[in-house]
Amino acid sequence: MTDPVNGPSYNFSAPRTDPVGHFFNDMVTYYIWGNPPDDPSNFIERITGTYDGPCPYGN
Repeated sequence: MTDPVNGPSYNFSAPRTDPVGHFFNDMVTYYIWGNPPDDPSNFIERITGTYDGPCPYGN
């Protein structure tokens, strides 16, 4: 996957076995900073899942 909006992320804490850690270590950091440095979505779009702009590497 080369699309920064929909690209995968690394889970530092397992969602099923450590949901609280997953929320703070993985989800909150994604909401604040996004995935890669070139992720064009903003905080509100990441929280609500409403990014509607172009995907720089998508089709």
